[in-house]
Amino acid sequence: MAVPGRKNPYRVVWGAQRFRLSIGWKTLIAFFIVLSVPLTGVTLLVQRVLGDTAQRHVQDTLVMSVQGALAAHAGRLDTLNALLSQTAVLQMTKDALAERRSAPLRELLQGHAFNLAYVDAWMATDTKGNVIARRNNNAGDQVMLNAVLPQVVNLGQSVTSNEILPRDVFLLESPERYLRLERTVMASVVAVPVMKDRVVIGVLVGIVLLDGYDWLPNLIHDGAGEDVRLFGALIQDSRVVASSRRPGNLWVEGWSLPAEVNDPLMKGKPFSGQTTISNEPCFILAEPLFNAQKQVTGSLIGSSRTSAVESFVRNNMLLLYGFIVAGSLLSFLIAFFAHRDTLYPIRALVRAMDDFATGRVEVRTEIVTKDEFEDLGKGFNRMADAICAQQARVEKYNSLAKLLITTLDPKELLKNALDKVLELTDSKLGIIYLMDEQGETLLPFVTHGVDLATLKPLRLNEGLAGSVAAERQSKLLEHLTETSYMHVDLGFAVAAPTAVAAFPLIYKEKVLGVMLLGTFGTYQAEEQPLIDYLANQIAITLDNALTNEKVERLSIADGLTGLYNRRFLSERLKDEYSKALRYQTPLSFLILDVDFFKRVNDTYGHQVGDNALVAVARALQQSVRDSDLVARYGGEEFSILLPHTGLDNALAVAEKIRLAVSEAGVEGMGEQRLTISIGASGLPDDKVHSVDELVRRADEALYRAKESGRNRVVSAG
Repeated sequence: MAVPGRKNPYRVVWGAQRFRLSIGWKTLIAFFIVLSVPLTGVTLLVQRVLGDTAQRHVQDTLVMSVQGALAAHAGRLDTLNALLSQTAVLQMTKDALAERRSAPLRELLQGHAFNLAYVDAWMATDTKGNVIARRNNNAGDQVMLNAVLPQVVNLGQSVTSNEILPRDVFLLESPERYLRLERTVMASVVAVPVMKDRVVIGVLVGIVLLDGYDWLPNLIHDGAGEDVRLFGALIQDSRVVASSRRPGNLWVEGWSLPAEVNDPLMKGKPFSGQTTISNEPCFILAEPLFNAQKQVTGSLIGSSRTSAVESFVRNNMLLLYGFIVAGSLLSFLIAFFAHRDTLYPIRALVRAMDDFATGRVEVRTEIVTKDEFEDLGKGFNRMADAICAQQARVEKYNSLAKLLITTLDPKELLKNALDKVLELTDSKLGIIYLMDEQGETLLPFVTHGVDLATLKPLRLNEGLAGSVAAERQSKLLEHLTETSYMHVDLGFAVAAPTAVAAFPLIYKEKVLGVMLLGTFGTYQAEEQPLIDYLANQIAITLDNALTNEKVERLSIADGLTGLYNRRFLSERLKDEYSKALRYQTPLSFLILDVDFFKRVNDTYGHQVGDNALVAVARALQQSVRDSDLVARYGGEEFSILLPHTGLDNALAVAEKIRLAVSEAGVEGMGEQRLTISIGASGLPDDKVHSVDELVRRADEALYRAKESGRNRVVSAG
């Protein structure tokens, strides 16, 4: 009941001027007003946003297309650099350049020209720029290529540079083809030094002409797609020297670049903005091109007509208006019925998509509507699961790929790779075997969870690793028992893995080694292709590392005898000494000297003296094991490191060596034979507390051998 004197809160009475209108019409009118006013505002906003978005899209497309074209061109130059670098290290190339023989160099350049047709000029020069060979018979002239050749010769490194060159460089390649060129042209130059004994003796050069080079501008056009019409051009000295050959191109060769675009480019700055070309407003993106001295030599330009953006906005606005009208009419009919069944699922899907797009990849929908929206929700979940799985795989691949390029040391490379594979596969045991040079024995190289010293070399078809190497196929062993010969050291206990998988490391049909993994769980079927892929990536990088190691080995070998030099011996001696102390294993060291070697030189000459040293080196190598290390200690002195060998056995080896040398013939000495004196020391020895003392003890024994008449073995013990 209303209280007298107070306003009745339950009373709603409109005035007499209000006419009767059903609640349905009120809802429709209100819906129309609510719909039309926002739509008008949204339409205006969309028109503006659409224009800005289209403009940004064109600008972004220009950036991607120009940078993509530059990257593609750089890729061509990298390929050229790699080819020239491979050629530069060939002994044939070095000999031909040193002897100034043009025929073999010309044959090499002709082969390269056949493989890389986009390279316009090939040449081999000496360090002064004198051309020794081209792919034709023209040679003998001098080219400096601005500062490129002096920079290559001075630094001893390859140089890639965009240069302004005289036309004559190309006329000597093909006069009839390049006669049309201007007096100066823009070109990309790749120059690679050829080194012999660490000294630059010549340069291999490949040049890609950029004037008239429509491949780059065409890339800008072709890479943009059909929705954006882009046109490209190459600029030299503010003048167009190459342009896209596609219909409707804005650029014509010979045209000058507008000052507002050219000025920042000449200062080495990119240009991005709008300007007028041939009385047409355009979007422009221009990137300067530099030479090796960071000087601007030209630029690459991408452009698009602004009319394309305007047409895009107009067409899309017409489409938008059509949808607005049709949607408004349709909304009046189905809004009430479809509100709950349509809006809610869509909102859920959109929210899930937005959250997923912002990085919340764990988001999943839960839509149970008994219609297509439920299917869409399930489809989104499947798509999200697939994206996450793909992302996880890509991250795994990338993490290993990044790791593999960090070092060329085989030991470090395989250790890092093994650790990463163990992490990716949740394995607890890992062993990588390397195949020996004869391709017959697998040698344990790096391990995880097992002591390397406990592993023995395996022949082909011996053990799981040997079987995998012989058959060149991966194998999986499951449900292993506690009696398995493989065990994982957990730090506090030793346990046997329940599953072991082995994968061959094969590159170019050659077995480089075997990777063996162990786990306490199981390996899923879908994991094996992943591990196979990882093994292939490791094999590719391993081959490169082993090749690099062979090259490095040349720097640690004696040039005359081929034995290891003293520096390498010192490093290995320190390592083996540390291992012998750590594992309490024997170690022996021999120093030997050729008796009366000065008489050999004085009597027969130094060439026969060299023959004598080579004969001694050969006898030493044939008298010891592969695991022993033979080195030239200096002059006529040699040394031998015998790991895992006690002094008694070392003395037997020394006597074997002495006899072998005394029986070895020397070219130039007739029936005369050499003799040697040998001093031996070893571990364990109470008087040896350092590497230097081990060497000193052997040296003192050698001295006693010489003092007591030579041609004998004397022990430090």
